[in-house]
Amino acid sequence: IAGVAPGINIRVIPLNEENLPYELQSGKVDLAIGYINTLEKGFDCEELMVEDFVSIVRGNHPKIKNSLTIKQFSSIPHVVTAPRAGELTIDQILSEKGNRRIIALQVPNFLSIPPIISSTNYISTIPMRVAQAYAKHMNLTLLKPPVALQKRSINQYWHTHKNKDSSHTWLRRSLIEICNNL
Repeated sequence: IAGVAPGINIRVIPLNEENLPYELQSGKVDLAIGYINTLEKGFDCEELMVEDFVSIVRGNHPKIKNSLTIKQFSSIPHVVTAPRAGELTIDQILSEKGNRRIIALQVPNFLSIPPIISSTNYISTIPMRVAQAYAKHMNLTLLKPPVALQKRSINQYWHTHKNKDSSHTWLRRSLIEICNNL
């Protein structure tokens, strides 16, 4: 984006779902990116990519090698992010099967998880692209989770009053192009 529009300024801020409708409507925030299912009337949405999930452990984990059983998944402490409003969580899926997991640590986002996993015996389930980006540099093993997880659409959201704004349209199209190359 900087190469095409050198004067553009981008500021990324933490997502606050409670204030998001106001921030998008007022123009304080131009776009929200992620999995957000709490926005209703007056907002548009466009899919940027579909994300799959993978479980990760450190490469020399003492109990897990190349596959992951439900028993291991339930008995090894997890690092997690806070669940989003309205999402079906791993804990709900496990509960339906009569299992539960141990949560050792909750962090604010997925990007902080790989360094923690690389230096502990914990486990985590994170977006595939995040895991792949860190795997070689941090000696992480990527494993298929032993529970069926739905893929998640990562979308961009904006207030409908931005629909005819040409610079906003350009930004949205640029993000789609970038995400298509990830």
